[in-house]
Amino acid sequence: MDTDGPICGCGKRGCLHVYASGGALARRAEIFLADEILPSALKTGKKPGRVTGEEVCAAAAKGDVLALDCVKEAAHYLGIAAANIITSYNPDKIVLGGPIGRIEGPLLEMVAQVAKSWSMPHAYSAVSFGQGILGDSVGALGGACRVLDLKLSLASSVPPPSPGP
Repeated sequence: MDTDGPICGCGKRGCLHVYASGGALARRAEIFLADEILPSALKTGKKPGRVTGEEVCAAAAKGDVLALDCVKEAAHYLGIAAANIITSYNPDKIVLGGPIGRIEGPLLEMVAQVAKSWSMPHAYSAVSFGQGILGDSVGALGGACRVLDLKLSLASSVPPPSPGP
């Protein structure tokens, strides 16, 4: 997302993860809470580092100003990423999954609006947005499906044994 951005856990700079993950939402909220820039119900006497991305999304759904600002920033980056996928691949659906993607609130709509402004109009008109339903194990499920797909294609490419004499 930004080659001069913060260092990601993968060792590279400016990855989507540092801007739009649950951890990114929590870090952003912690900065705002420490600086007391915006009023927020998230400041409940917790020690620094104790706010989660899920709590930020839930607070945003209730209209918390600080949380909404954090979600808006994450939605900006997710929307740009979604716009690139929409324009490049023409998917039927974009699904936000993981812990923050399953929380009811403004994130999904914000992502869709940013994606709309950055996508090619014809590609955007064919896509819908939804929340993931597979839970936190979606990555593991996808990996398992990939292994099964590879195993199936390998099994189907092996010629049948020739009939005996």
